[in-house]
Amino acid sequence: MLKDTLLTFGVEKYKGMLIIKIKKLEEIAAAVTDLAQTALRISDIWFTFRTRDLKSILDQVSEFLDRQKICFEKNKKFKGRSGRNRKVDFYIKNPYNVIE
Repeated sequence: MLKDTLLTFGVEKYKGMLIIKIKKLEEIAAAVTDLAQTALRISDIWFTFRTRDLKSILDQVSEFLDRQKICFEKNKKFKGRSGRNRKVDFYIKNPYNVIE
């Protein structure tokens, strides 16, 4: 997909840079537009494939708490004043918790 995008807009990749060659000064506006379009298309490609690898925010928080060696419970339920149960994603017990 990257090669097709570069070919479509006449842009080259060299050491991580996008380069477009201009033969005449009059071509500069079109060249800058093509270069910008190429950068946008490449960022779209990158974003499309990157989002598939992203973990959920809950997974990221779990990993962070594990790395910090913080004990926690996931999906803990508490009874509210109304008598209905409420669920919290993460519960960390410490001396200052007043909910129980």
